[in-house]
Amino acid sequence: MATNLIILGRCQVNRLQIGQTIRFHSRNFVREMVMTIRRMQWLKDQVIISGGEANDVALSVYDWVDLVSIEREKEAV
Repeated sequence: MATNLIILGRCQVNRLQIGQTIRFHSRNFVREMVMTIRRMQWLKDQVIISGGEANDVALSVYDWVDLVSIEREKEAV
């Protein structure tokens, strides 16, 4: 089953909410990641985000991420 990402726009990290799906470049994992936010822990100037395939990813509240929607294509039978 193929998946397509639909970019909905950019959002500053300090405005993110649980349940949103985001795309960002992770310094920890050294690659681009797509994650649906399941848990957020707010610290002084960063947010620790968990969800999907990665847990405890730290982002600066001043960073920007892409809000995305994941569209799954059905295969022909």
